[in-house]
Amino acid sequence: MVAFTTAGLGKLAAFAGDDAWSGIVVDVKATRPLFTSQRLEEMSDGFQRLEITLSNQGEQPATIESITVKVPIAAAMPNDLQVIYGSNCMGSTHLLRQEVGAPTKESASKIFQMVRLSDDKYFFMGALSWRIFMPEFTTRDGVFFISSKGEGKQLKPGETIRYEQIVLRRADNWVDLLNQFGNAIARENNIGKLKKDHFKGWASWDYYAYKFSAKDIHDNAVKIRNLDPSANLIQIDAGWYTVRGDYAERPDFDGGMKGIADQIKATGMTPGIWIDGFRANTDSMVCKSHPEYFLRDQDGKMIVQVRRPEGPDRDRIYFDYSHPGARAHIAKCIRTIVKDLGFPYVKIDFMRFGLNEEILKANPKVKSIKSHDPTLTDVERMRLGLQAMRDAVGPENYLLGCSAVIGPCIGFVDGMRTGGDINPRF
Repeated sequence: MVAFTTAGLGKLAAFAGDDAWSGIVVDVKATRPLFTSQRLEEMSDGFQRLEITLSNQGEQPATIESITVKVPIAAAMPNDLQVIYGSNCMGSTHLLRQEVGAPTKESASKIFQMVRLSDDKYFFMGALSWRIFMPEFTTRDGVFFISSKGEGKQLKPGETIRYEQIVLRRADNWVDLLNQFGNAIARENNIGKLKKDHFKGWASWDYYAYKFSAKDIHDNAVKIRNLDPSANLIQIDAGWYTVRGDYAERPDFDGGMKGIADQIKATGMTPGIWIDGFRANTDSMVCKSHPEYFLRDQDGKMIVQVRRPEGPDRDRIYFDYSHPGARAHIAKCIRTIVKDLGFPYVKIDFMRFGLNEEILKANPKVKSIKSHDPTLTDVERMRLGLQAMRDAVGPENYLLGCSAVIGPCIGFVDGMRTGGDINPRF
């Protein structure tokens, strides 16, 4: 639970009134001029929806380089006002509260931002969608900013697209506001209801890491069930497969992975399994057979992150889900896991590596990323991969997103992990 404090508030000066938001500016940088339009629409839930459209009215394709939206909220903003930036991902940027006059490099969110003006007055801006662009929210000098990289998005002559769905709100209760924001996200992404599944159990990673046997899994399943009869999940983490990216089961398991899943079911629990859905190893069969399934750098070379000098799992490469073959491959792997091996719960980890920003962070020598379809943004590319994974898991089974940049995953996963790893040092 986030709590705002009342200490240290300065006197407010010349804040925007309670009428409609005004003075909004949309700035689009592109290789050719684009026509932009904007309008504010009052929603039944109290939010003001900011609709922004971008149109190419020329005769040549235009590539978007950046989009910036400025929403004035104050003529002068005291430095001691508090601002909240929503969490982006369990593995990178967490929920942040600070004073507006003391920003850091972490002072941003890809979900929402909220400024506390007084005990009963809050200004809020957030995103309801992440379909083409990744909006990033910041606050400075009395202005809400939204910025997005163009990621090479191309508009054909005569083509019009919508920017992401942005909502604005003044409110007197921040708890109710965030609950209403969550409901608005659900409506925008056609989420009618959540699955009622509630999982509690044991995972192999925090003790065994990559090295475990079928007997280890079985013995722990029996023990956890005896310790807590309400436990209902055994999750087999990394190390059950031969190579990252192929997800062929290790040959040394007695009875195979299906046998392990059947043993877990016999204890009355659900068998769960882990994959890294956005990365593979260079020694995987999929890389050797189809190098075109993986992202390239500015020189056209496959992006390879070397993690250790030698040995198994020494490196990482990144699936390019703008390529239909890459989507077909991961879907086939997941269907085999669910239908043939018998795992109705699939945890897909390191989802943040579906986005260029996270790949570039992990590979500082890479200056730009090239994909099979250069007309798509990284968000569009990621969503194509997520749709393939969701379809392969099936609507009746459970898909857990992990280490995910939250926005683009909404509507595809049944749940998202938000906490960090635990281990014997916890």
